[in-house]
Amino acid sequence: MYPELKKFLQRLRDEALLAPLNAHVFAIKDAKKALRAACDRLGYPNFSQRSIRRCLIRKLWRAGVDKKLIAKWQGHQDGGQLIIDTYTEAFGEDDAEYEQQQLAKLHS
Repeated sequence: MYPELKKFLQRLRDEALLAPLNAHVFAIKDAKKALRAACDRLGYPNFSQRSIRRCLIRKLWRAGVDKKLIAKWQGHQDGGQLIIDTYTEAFGEDDAEYEQQQLAKLHS
């Protein structure tokens, strides 16, 4: 579980002291409409649950978390291949900087 998510869920649990342990965290199954409405109210461009997932994967990738661990956290069982094949395409603007960082490791 991601540290940010764990803190959030613990706060929700603490605020709902009377809720049974097996209660659902959220009353909705799909946040598509809620996200769209929130974005509209705040004047943000629309984004999806998948966008949030992609943002987290990017954050973990940039932080240097191993691709196998990212894949495990995402529920993938391919050792990180889907992360490499799918998500790193979205990180293309970082390629030059990333390559320089990796090359610098060789000179250390």
